[in-house]
Amino acid sequence: MLAIGALWIEFRTRLSLALLTAVWLVIKPKGMVHWTPMKRVVHRLSNSAYVLFLTHFGVIVLISDVWNKSHFYDPYLALAMTGMAWLCCVGVGLLLHEKAEVPIHHWVSQQTKQLYIRFAH
Repeated sequence: MLAIGALWIEFRTRLSLALLTAVWLVIKPKGMVHWTPMKRVVHRLSNSAYVLFLTHFGVIVLISDVWNKSHFYDPYLALAMTGMAWLCCVGVGLLLHEKAEVPIHHWVSQQTKQLYIRFAH
């Protein structure tokens, strides 16, 4: 209702797209999920998005420092370094999500479950 009110006051294409997406996610039939290879890739990347957000700045600073110290001026090499920075950011995000975030989440949930069992009885 808040989004509809905001769109009524001033139309924004991004907000209308977000509202349509939210409505679709609520009303879509539950049996529509077919795990194609592309959906699996998107799912893995979306799960690692928060870690990517936390780490991308450091990766960009590091690659920017390499660029500044190398004294390169070729625009095609700059584009290649930008692509390499993007791939490194995504790789670091995936690696830390799978090797740190997921195991820590499982450990914390196991500890929480044990505490709940201890205090419930």
